[in-house]
Amino acid sequence: MFTPPTRDPRRRARIITGEIIAVGIMIIAAMWVMAGASIMAAREAAMDRTRSEGRNLAVAFAGEVTGILGGVNGAMEIIARHMRAARGQLDIHDWASQIPLLSSATIQGAIIGPDGKLVSTTLDPAPQPLDLSEREHVRVHLDGEFQGIFIGKPVIDRVSRKTTINLTRRVDAADGSFLGMIMFALAPANLTALHTQIDLGVHGTLTLVGLDHVIRARFTAENPDGLSSIGQAIPSDVVPSSVPANGAGSFVKASAIDNVARVFSYRRIADYPLLVFVGLDLADFRPISRSAKKSSSSFARCSKPYATQSTVFLRVLLSTIATIALSCVTIPIVGSTPTGLD
Repeated sequence: MFTPPTRDPRRRARIITGEIIAVGIMIIAAMWVMAGASIMAAREAAMDRTRSEGRNLAVAFAGEVTGILGGVNGAMEIIARHMRAARGQLDIHDWASQIPLLSSATIQGAIIGPDGKLVSTTLDPAPQPLDLSEREHVRVHLDGEFQGIFIGKPVIDRVSRKTTINLTRRVDAADGSFLGMIMFALAPANLTALHTQIDLGVHGTLTLVGLDHVIRARFTAENPDGLSSIGQAIPSDVVPSSVPANGAGSFVKASAIDNVARVFSYRRIADYPLLVFVGLDLADFRPISRSAKKSSSSFARCSKPYATQSTVFLRVLLSTIATIALSCVTIPIVGSTPTGLD
C-alpha cells in the first residue's frame, strides 16, 4: 500500500491511520477465515468419525441378528425333517426338552397345523388349539405361494402374552402335501446386546426395520427393551427402496419418530428382508466408546485461539491509532504560531 507524500502532518497521520485500519481489518478477516476453515475441517472430521463408528456398529448389530436368524433357520430345518418323518404329528414340547434348539432370543417354538391351529408349543405340554389363521405370519403360508422363512410384524403372542417377532416356515411332505408350519417367536429385547456395551449417547438408537417399513425393534436410552415405537411404519423415503444382500449406506436426516437429527448408518441382514439402522445424534460430535469419552468440544478448541489472537491484535491496533492521533495534536506547525519578535 502506497502513502502519497504530503507536507500536512495531520493529513499524513489520517492517511497512515486509514492504512493501518485497512491492513488490520484484512488481517482480522484472514484470521477468521482461517478459523472458519479450521472449524469446518473439524466438523467434517467429526462427521467422518461418526459415520465410521455408525458403520462399525451397524456391522456388529447386523452380525448379531444374522447369527440369531441363522440359528432359527437351522433349528427349523431339523424340525422340518422330523415333521416329515412323523407326517406332521410332532410334539415340539417333548422333543425340544430332549434336544434344546431354542436360542436365547427365542421365547417359544411352536407347530401349527395345516388348518392354522396351534398343535404344540415349547411353553405348554397341552396347549389349547388356538386358531391363528388370521395372523399374517400364518396366513401367508396357507396357499403355498410363499417360500422360505416369513418374518412377521410384531404382535402380542397369544400363548406367552409378550410382544414377539414371529418367524414362520411352511413344511410340505415329500409328496407335496401340506404338513403344517413351524413358528419361532423372538423377543425384541434379546436381538442385540450392543446398547448395553456401547454408549450411544442420549439420543442414540439401534433399529431393526423390515423392507415393508415396519419397525421390528428399536433400542433407545429410555427403552433398552427394544419396544420403542415397535410395530410403527416409517415413511418410505427413510428406508432405501432397494438394498442388496449385505448392502450398506448412511445419511443425515431428522428422525420421523422423534424429529431428532441423526447420522444414520444402515445395513441389510444377508438376504433377509431386514435392515439394521444405527442412529447417532448429530449434536454428539464425540467418540461413543465409554473408554474414549472427551470432555471438550471440537468447535471450542478450534475457535478459541483465533478469538484470543484477534482480541490481542485489535488492542494493539487501537493503541497504535490512539498514538498516531495524539501525535497529530502535538506536532508543531511551523510558521503558524506568533512569537512577538516580528
